[in-house]
Amino acid sequence: MIVAFGLSMLRLAADARRGPAREAGDGAAGRAAAAITWRGRGGTAVGRLALEELVSRYPSQPNAHYALGTYIAPDDPDAAAEEFQKELRLDPDHAEALIQIAHLRDAPRQRGGGPARGGEGE
Repeated sequence: MIVAFGLSMLRLAADARRGPAREAGDGAAGRAAAAITWRGRGGTAVGRLALEELVSRYPSQPNAHYALGTYIAPDDPDAAAEEFQKELRLDPDHAEALIQIAHLRDAPRQRGGGPARGGEGE
């Protein structure tokens, strides 16, 4: 169940014959999928490593950069923005990545930290 939930975040078909979904049970995709579901339980460093492994093994896999960016955004927004940009290079119409970038740019303003990156004055 945990792997299935994580695979849905990665948008991988569990029955794919090749690529990251093929190894979902115990490979990089499975570890990344589990990491996504267990983030709230203090496993952020392990989860980040699992997702970085997935991205390094499958850099052109749709949604892999998006999943990594989403996972690391609370702790490392600059690195997350880079991952969302990588996802957009693979799929310029990736609406979720565009939304995440907008959210990251607006986050400093929401915390009372002045203009967001790329906002007023730039």
